[in-house]
Amino acid sequence: MGDAGVHRHRLVSSTQATIQSSMILPYLALFVVALLPVCSPLVGQTRTQVNERSGAKLIVDEAGQLQRLTKEGDRTAIACTLEGGPGTIHDIVRDPRAGSFVAAEKGLFMISSDVDVLDPCDLRDGVPRGVPIELRCEGDGRLFVKTRTGFGVIDTSFFFGRSIAWGGPADAYAQDQGPRPTLRVVMVDREPHEPGRIYKVESGARAVISCEAEARGGATYRFRRHGHHLWYPLDLENGFSLPIAKPGKTAFDIVALDQDLRRSPVVVLRFEAPYPAWFSKAFLLGAAGSFSLIVFVSFAFLAWARGGGRKRLLQAVLSAIAVVLLGIQVLTALFPHAKGWPFVGFSMYTEKYEEFALLYQPGVWAESLDGTWFPTYPGAAGRGSDGYWQGLVPLVHGGDAVVEAFLEDYNERHRERPIRGLMVQETRTRLTSGGPVRVAPVVMMRYRRKDG
Repeated sequence: MGDAGVHRHRLVSSTQATIQSSMILPYLALFVVALLPVCSPLVGQTRTQVNERSGAKLIVDEAGQLQRLTKEGDRTAIACTLEGGPGTIHDIVRDPRAGSFVAAEKGLFMISSDVDVLDPCDLRDGVPRGVPIELRCEGDGRLFVKTRTGFGVIDTSFFFGRSIAWGGPADAYAQDQGPRPTLRVVMVDREPHEPGRIYKVESGARAVISCEAEARGGATYRFRRHGHHLWYPLDLENGFSLPIAKPGKTAFDIVALDQDLRRSPVVVLRFEAPYPAWFSKAFLLGAAGSFSLIVFVSFAFLAWARGGGRKRLLQAVLSAIAVVLLGIQVLTALFPHAKGWPFVGFSMYTEKYEEFALLYQPGVWAESLDGTWFPTYPGAAGRGSDGYWQGLVPLVHGGDAVVEAFLEDYNERHRERPIRGLMVQETRTRLTSGGPVRVAPVVMMRYRRKDG
């Protein structure tokens, strides 16, 4: 395994058999011995180094309880957000990017060095089925998992995965063989694809695309909206259709992945859907003007009907202004695809959260030259964006060159405290029956200069 300091010890019982009554017994004994490494839990053994600085380790005690053991000999019991605990623990592996993964009878779990809580991984599509029994992680954003029924790999930033035809131990699997995947988009909405072209579609339609790719083990495909961070599967059975949800310009990033989740270079597809006629400036200005005129005339008539006078007329004007402003805001909120304060983001006050749901809070951390980490933000390097995630997406998906440029710009602006590394992670909170619990974060990107 590529993660130094990770040691596995499995309980293997020796079976003694004598050939007295039948020749079948020795073969049966060998079969049982071969199965024991797969079925045996980890008990009383150190499994993985959790924190390089403190030297703390995770162990499973004689009762099967997961504990953190410090180099001074102090033990801390590890709680679990899942009711009833994780069940029998089969394997633990440290992720050099952050924390550790735990394979247990009830699934795959996460823990980090700064929390004493074990939490289930929020797994998505493509993850190999079955109870995980062996883990392998080398800190490159992938976790190879052997289950009782299969084998596969999981992306540790987005937690989608893929099954792999492999029956041997996780440590023996040879990953990343052959060239990286390649992708070519052939057709878009029944038209030959032309790089850079903007395809005209209808709002609410689905643009059907066809692709050709070369990838080890066959290609799978994923897409994300340009400027967004989450990858979604493109299902071959559904004809590779992309959802064009709203009018205006929309762009999608498409990638092909091989069986080890290596990605092809991104192909960008751009679309434009026309706005309805009532979204035109002439219509909106005319409607707003007509509405305002009707309101002012109505309030003026009411003031005159009540006896007129300068005071009543002033009250009518002020009331009409208030009604017009409120009415335009309400219409702006009701109209789809519109932007208007204070109704944008109104759902944050009405959204319901279920018990055991996860809350995510993204953030950027910088590593100083002495190895300490501290929070920062994209604007510290002169990066501006409309939304917070729009500023993080280039760091997550842009590659080493983008992160290097960020470090250069940051250090130019903050010469009193230069940095050598950068990390984008999502702090997670699990909503349990006993209240919110902070659990292990998800690392989206971690980079450190090689000379650092």
